Amino acid sequence: DPTIPKAHFDGGEWFVNGTWDRIDNRYFPSRGTFANFEYLWSRPSLGADDEFEQVFGSAFTAKSFGLHTFLLGTRLGFTRDGAAPVQNVFRAGGIFRLSGYEPDELSGQDFGMVLLGYRYKLFATGWLPPYVGMTLEYGNTAANADDILDDALVNGSVYMGFNSPLGPLYIGYGFAEGGHRAYFLRIGNILGSKRTALAVPNVN
Repeated sequence: DPTIPKAHFDGGEWFVNGTWDRIDNRYFPSRGTFANFEYLWSRPSLGADDEFEQVFGSAFTAKSFGLHTFLLGTRLGFTRDGAAPVQNVFRAGGIFRLSGYEPDELSGQDFGMVLLGYRYKLFATGWLPPYVGMTLEYGNTAANADDILDDALVNGSVYMGFNSPLGPLYIGYGFAEGGHRAYFLRIGNILGSKRTALAVPNVN
């Protein structure tokens, strides 16, 4: 929003993270599991303006039967021992991350969601085989972790995907309760980071 005044901030953080990656394809997985975890400490002694801690984790698994693939995933993020400033809050919205909202439209100190997905490979062989799929997503961001389930929103998406030479291409439509709608055209990895578009049919 151009009306929001510019602001300056300093950050200084320690963090530890780990990843378990047994997924067969980072863009259109058909089998295996992907999981990651991160714990972050922000400290004024490192130059940060604010003191807080955050924990984030995500996990996704895929299982295929012929041309049919089923996906299950979850993401959780919590802020503790302080309040994260605006540049560190968790954000949601966008493809496979509460798909009925625009990217980063939702934000909060805490975040949680689950995803169920189905994908069908239209052709078993050939150049750029197309996929069609759908997801059902449930979750939200919140100021307090206890409110995530109380204020959780039902989202969903339908999409077509191609594993193109430029990377995975997704074209689709997202929707959420309350009449929210979003259209998306995405080229590239949608795993992303913990604060940006992060999910499965690809899956971070």
